[in-house]
Amino acid sequence: MIDRIRIQWREPAIQTVLENPNIKLTELAGVKKAMAAKLDALIEKTKLNYGISKNTEVVYSVSHFYLSKPE
Repeated sequence: MIDRIRIQWREPAIQTVLENPNIKLTELAGVKKAMAAKLDALIEKTKLNYGISKNTEVVYSVSHFYLSKPE
């Protein structure tokens, strides 16, 4: 399950960033919260697919943020 989540987490993370192409520094907390919500949903779905109890906690860390200069 962990291997599957490691592969699939990028999709909701990238989608969240693409939905907010001009993120201001003050908006990063909101983007992180939106990303965490999508990752939590992915984790819950993946746990069901692997027959893992809903009560099993999955701990993760979002450790990389990248900034780009607007054109």
